[in-house]
Amino acid sequence: MRLLFVTDYFPPHYIGGYELHCARVAEWFVAAGHPVRVLTGDFRLADAGPEIARPGLEVRRDLELRYWTDISDLAYWRRERRDLKVFRRHLSEFRPDVVVVWNMLKLASGIAMEAQRRAPLLVYHLMDEWAAGFRSANGLPQFWSRPARSWWGRALKPPARRIYPIAFTADASAWTPRYAVLTSYALGELMEKNGVRFERTHVSYITYDPALFDSIDWNRENDPPSPVRFLWAGRLCRGKGLFTTLDALDLLSSRRPEGWSVDFCGPVDEEDRARFESRLESAPWKRYVRYLGSLPHSDMPRQYRDHDAFLFTSEVHEGLPGTLVEAFAAGLPVIGTLTGGTKDILRPDENCLVYPMGDAPDLAERIERLIADASLRRSLSSEVARFAFEHCSNTTVFPRLIEFYSSLLEAQQ
Repeated sequence: MRLLFVTDYFPPHYIGGYELHCARVAEWFVAAGHPVRVLTGDFRLADAGPEIARPGLEVRRDLELRYWTDISDLAYWRRERRDLKVFRRHLSEFRPDVVVVWNMLKLASGIAMEAQRRAPLLVYHLMDEWAAGFRSANGLPQFWSRPARSWWGRALKPPARRIYPIAFTADASAWTPRYAVLTSYALGELMEKNGVRFERTHVSYITYDPALFDSIDWNRENDPPSPVRFLWAGRLCRGKGLFTTLDALDLLSSRRPEGWSVDFCGPVDEEDRARFESRLESAPWKRYVRYLGSLPHSDMPRQYRDHDAFLFTSEVHEGLPGTLVEAFAAGLPVIGTLTGGTKDILRPDENCLVYPMGDAPDLAERIERLIADASLRRSLSSEVARFAFEHCSNTTVFPRLIEFYSSLLEAQQ
């Protein structure tokens, strides 16, 4: 089968785990003999590595990323029309059997409507909640699906609404997604709650490559050297629980001033950078805490090996974070929050310790408990590594994913 992936970002120019997993899936399909073209946004990182070079995988950065402002933004209208033409051209050139829409954030919403009309088979591969709010999001198809609020809008919008599909696409009221790959059962529940109901779905967890973790001792029978080394990895921002973690470290250092360290790694949101850097500089525990920067994904297996436990502190709905799966694969005991898809894999007191989102005192208590109890660390380490191997290994997940796509194609024939 031939697959056209549509997504906003794609490695090496990326911002998070969504794009990394998209790339892993694309490479797996190609390795299995299925050509993939990725149609993605024009975002560029100055210090990014080389483009992925693999026969059978094409990456075209032809779409423009742009946020909606309002209906009077003529540049947004031009972008919508331009990128619809770009999408139609790629459909015509590549002739895919399947169009896979990954993430529509900052893309022209009309692409999803056009894919619904023109794609031989359309599948949504969802890792977060963007599709739950697609019909009510900001975009031209959504604007034309909403009733007018002003008197002049009520007079002018109905005739203009009849013209819009001729020049662009159907409006968002016609959006009826049929098939989806979901990264967690919790995400499926969220879709149902928001009125997005698919005919068929397949739950496919975020994966890891066992070859990158095969030298890690899952059982961790020897106690780690003092201090116990915690890793916090991901996008550093308020929504990921960054400041809750810093507050917890304030409490921890007053009760246990030694015997632990914390390393942070990942990109820092600009709106939170000044506060984060100020906290690091002025904190009484600053000699125990480091910011390692935004590391390339290829460096992460070594970071997991060099640490003894993982902090997952998100306070927003998560699909299923890749960092959490990789921490499991590395056998790192986890202290985390039950948010969205994490509920699929975090099993309190069986393979992790959990605390209520935003509760710094409770987080500090869990960290202190893990520092003090070496046998608990070993027990959790063994459980998370076993879970990752059985449920998240790419050699387990990807063949089932390809089988799902094949079954959809067969059902259409």
